[in-house]
Amino acid sequence: MDEPEPADQRPRGRRRAAGVAGFIAGVLGAAVALGFGELVEGISDTIPSLVIAVGEVVTDYTPGDVVAFSIANIGASQKTVLTVGVVVVAMSICGLLGRMAARGGRLVAITGFALFGVIGGWAAARNPLSPAVASWLVALAAAVLGAAITLFLVSRASARRGSTPGAATGEAATGDADTQGESAGTRRSFFGFAAGAGVTALSLVGLGRGLRGPSAAEKARETYALPPRTPDPTADATGGATTADTSTAIDVPEGIEIPEGIEIPEDIEIPEGIEIPEEIVVEAPDEPATTTTQQP
Repeated sequence: MDEPEPADQRPRGRRRAAGVAGFIAGVLGAAVALGFGELVEGISDTIPSLVIAVGEVVTDYTPGDVVAFSIANIGASQKTVLTVGVVVVAMSICGLLGRMAARGGRLVAITGFALFGVIGGWAAARNPLSPAVASWLVALAAAVLGAAITLFLVSRASARRGSTPGAATGEAATGDADTQGESAGTRRSFFGFAAGAGVTALSLVGLGRGLRGPSAAEKARETYALPPRTPDPTADATGGATTADTSTAIDVPEGIEIPEGIEIPEDIEIPEGIEIPEEIVVEAPDEPATTTTQQP
């Protein structure tokens, strides 16, 4: 891998171009790293996406008033906005790291990517449904991959062959023409590799989404799902009567005393020995039975 030219030996125009190329390299390095995390999430049902994991950390440590404000103003799009925000911030910071690497600060760029790996590993490992060791390994591997892509693209942007200036004017002119040809070749090489990195990042994300199945949280909800709730009788508007469904026959156990004023459908079987007061009205089965209770 070719070493970038020291920043203090470049003209201002070349330094500016190197900074732009470095920023692009950092953004693409972050994109490949995040795409790798999406691919692992699609393959595994226990390791979460690095973007989602960091988004959960942001949500957990955001003040409640801010969360309530975002829910009230954004609504159902809150998760999408948070995910896009995490991706944009991560790519922007990594772009600045790539720019520093292009200007000679490779150690700073490597340290920055390592810090991103630590944050991602901690965010993914804190999930109780995720394996801690595997989450750390995936996050650190993604950081190493992102740093490697960034430094490789930076080296492509700053690669140049050494030229020996000629003593004669003709040799100097020939050297300038060769330098211009090398610059054009370097730009083509950089943008070619940059396009390849972008396609790789998009492919990783698409493949991860295609392989994605139910997450560990979704499986846990299915495993511990509560039985369906039986609907309660609907209360009447007056608050003193309830309507019951009389489509099925009801057996009244022996020894039950039926108070006066209770209306009983014909489908109810009354055992022998049960005395029914004269005030009880027997309704047809197709009519809903209402039970009237006296308010204390």
